[in-house]
Amino acid sequence: MGTTYWLILFAILMLFEAVTVDLTTIWFAIGALVGLAVSAAGGGLAIQLAAFLVVSVVLLLFTRPFIMKFVNKNRTKTNIDELPGTQAVVTEEIDGIRGTGRVQLRGMDWKAAPAPSEGEKVLPKGTLVRVESIEGVKVLVKKIS
Repeated sequence: MGTTYWLILFAILMLFEAVTVDLTTIWFAIGALVGLAVSAAGGGLAIQLAAFLVVSVVLLLFTRPFIMKFVNKNRTKTNIDELPGTQAVVTEEIDGIRGTGRVQLRGMDWKAAPAPSEGEKVLPKGTLVRVESIEGVKVLVKKIS
């Protein structure tokens, strides 16, 4: 594969990254530069492709999570992002088997179910619970001891 093809692939991947800004294709663009370097050094097609794939996958798997910590550092949490860990009060008995229950959370009424760690537990009205996660329009809660 000639150096021209690697340059074209690099340009396409960089354009795609600029449009999506997802920090995914950037690693493949860097891999394309490595493929370009191997091609310029006279490496065969198999070596070029192997270098491209290895560098791209290694960067994607090991560098992206580290970089995302810094990129998302100043990200403003939405209301839903802030709910796990907050306390709520059961307003209608929560029954994991029947799939019923409601809680009052920050002045709003939410459908509720026991968190998986609670099993199919029944939580009576008036119980103080902590939101573990959100699943669709339902909060998964755990009793506060």
